[in-house]
Amino acid sequence: MSDDQAKLRELREQIYLIPFIELEPHLKRGGVILVDEGLDLAETGLLLARDDKAAVAKLVEEHRLMKAFPLELETWRREKRFFNILIVQPFVLAQHFVSLAPQAAN
Repeated sequence: MSDDQAKLRELREQIYLIPFIELEPHLKRGGVILVDEGLDLAETGLLLARDDKAAVAKLVEEHRLMKAFPLELETWRREKRFFNILIVQPFVLAQHFVSLAPQAAN
């Protein structure tokens, strides 16, 4: 197993599902990075962990990786959002969790 494969496996084990409110302190310090739902969270974390500036810059340029702001909390509160998160110091990578369960009719 290569070093990258081992690190990727380690990162996958560190992904947690949390409610939006737990991101608030990290948002206030400017440490939350939103990861596009089409990206693999662990692979994106590996890019940051390896300090792959070119790959990260490309994702930022494509708006697939972006800084979150405290103003977004109100929207998240209304939508009762949950996020898969991965900590890659000093950042918290957050990816909106989309339930696979069908939505109940109101």
